[in-house]
Amino acid sequence: MTRPAEGERSAVVGFGGQFELAAHVVLAKLRTLEWIRVADPAAGVADDFQFKSSQRRHALQVKWSQLPGSFTWSDLTVGEKAKRDKKAEPGLFAKLAEAWQRLRATSTAPLTIYLCSNNHPSNAKATGKSPIASATAPGPLSFAAFLHQAYRPAREAIESGVAKWTDLALLPEIEQWSAVWDALRELSGLADDDFVLFVGDLDLVFGLQLANPLQRPDPAPVDLDVEHLASTLQKLVADPARPVELTREQLLDRLGWADRLQYRHRHLFPVPVAYARNEAAREALESALGEVWGGYLALVGPAGSGKSTLLATINFPGLVVRYYAFVPDAPDPLSGRGEADSFLHDLSLGLEESGLYRTGVGNDLRSRQAVLLDLLDRAGRRWATRGEATVIVLDGLDHVPREQRPSRSMLEELPAPAALPDGVFVVLGTQTVAVVPDAVQAVLADEHRTVVLPPLASAEVEQMRCSAVSSRSRLGRAGPTSCRGCSRRVQQGAVRRRRQVQRGAVAGRAGSYRAQFASVAEFGEARFSSIANFGVAQFASVAEFSEARFAGDAEFNEARFDGNARFDQAQFDAAWFNKAQFSHTAPYEVKPYLRPSSNTPQQAPSDNPDPSA
Repeated sequence: MTRPAEGERSAVVGFGGQFELAAHVVLAKLRTLEWIRVADPAAGVADDFQFKSSQRRHALQVKWSQLPGSFTWSDLTVGEKAKRDKKAEPGLFAKLAEAWQRLRATSTAPLTIYLCSNNHPSNAKATGKSPIASATAPGPLSFAAFLHQAYRPAREAIESGVAKWTDLALLPEIEQWSAVWDALRELSGLADDDFVLFVGDLDLVFGLQLANPLQRPDPAPVDLDVEHLASTLQKLVADPARPVELTREQLLDRLGWADRLQYRHRHLFPVPVAYARNEAAREALESALGEVWGGYLALVGPAGSGKSTLLATINFPGLVVRYYAFVPDAPDPLSGRGEADSFLHDLSLGLEESGLYRTGVGNDLRSRQAVLLDLLDRAGRRWATRGEATVIVLDGLDHVPREQRPSRSMLEELPAPAALPDGVFVVLGTQTVAVVPDAVQAVLADEHRTVVLPPLASAEVEQMRCSAVSSRSRLGRAGPTSCRGCSRRVQQGAVRRRRQVQRGAVAGRAGSYRAQFASVAEFGEARFSSIANFGVAQFASVAEFSEARFAGDAEFNEARFDGNARFDQAQFDAAWFNKAQFSHTAPYEVKPYLRPSSNTPQQAPSDNPDPSA
């Protein structure tokens, strides 16, 4: 007979284990958690804790002991006999089957029910009339042996596709333990095929241990989180309002953790429309990445030289995480970005989103450091096992000491070079490496690890200038002197000014035989009411015909478009592209039609084309 005080003590211990286990589960599933439920009367015996994560429902029944011992066959199957003042109660297995039926009726989402205990399955040899004693399996016959030799293999078979009891019963794991399986089927009260589904959804977890302090970083951010979570869940059950379900957002609000899954700052760098990538710098940086196994690298250059844009557009190998200490034109270009706390929080969140498991969030600066170091270690293991590199881009570092003056600088929290395992690269963007700690400077002194941004090549300057003119033209802001270098040149002379035909009209035939357009030829909203001939024309760069209307025939006989031919929203009543060549991109489908000789009169090419045409 259990004394009342012992019963209360057992209840307290059981509730403590139940809520601590639930707290660990919430922390592990926080990223994909949808909702939790506690003390749900609709869940039957599986009401200790429920949650939904990754489209699957989970329901737990927890059996916890202050001093873990053995969990026996009788603990799973035997109920309580009827007494004068109390009805008979079925055993735990039958109650779990009833809870499974209840929960399946409430939703079609996949379901797993867990029996969780810190007790170990009994190794004692079965005797007497126990179904386990009737098994024909080799070796000592015990409850632990049944779980290992029969129950787990049966669940694996069900998971692989066995759905009928008649098929499952033919497996040796079932035949050798047939008396045990027959007893379980009878206790469940389920039809045979439903029993198969139930076994597939019932996970028996014994010998469960909560996280061992030896396996966590020191100081461990999880400790206080688990304590806070367990206390909050316990208060939830005791709440007079008796709430049963909380969404993840509601739970985070109760915990005061609303910002845990949110970035403090956005880490997207605005790439300008008029931009030409510095190919020499790109090749040098990619070469540097290929010469080392991991660690720090730096891209160094003066303000406005294109460092940030290059780092934002380059295709780094592997999984990329970015942190910008400065973003121009942002609502908060400086506010808080250089703070160590924001840096550790956002960088850890980014690494978690790259697929790494995060062991907690951290309650202070030291614990956030521990979280980041653990993530870097996991990134190294990902490289070792799967060959996936992790590239961390940290940009705008020189803005931190010059303009922000943080209370604790993120530069002081840069991981030590020794903390970066193989496969983990940290690429810095800065005007000078003098702002980083001495240990990082010493590593970057290696010429293979620092790339000084060279000036743009002349072709890249021309490309950027043309991009600027093109973008302004499309927005209706280009004037006659927007880009004097982007002029139209013909074979017999040079046109000193750029000709625009925006909102204009070419009433008759526009002939540009053997013309050469060395840069941007713009025909924004132009109207060609008759035949526009561009015989043997060469467009060395971008030819733009934005919203142009070709009411008659537009002929591009043997035309060459070495750059982009843009016909945005252009209308062609008859467009002839006889033998036209588009070396790069034509943003529409070009079909080389052959012009019928009897339709439109031919006009011979002029040996001395009029430059004004």
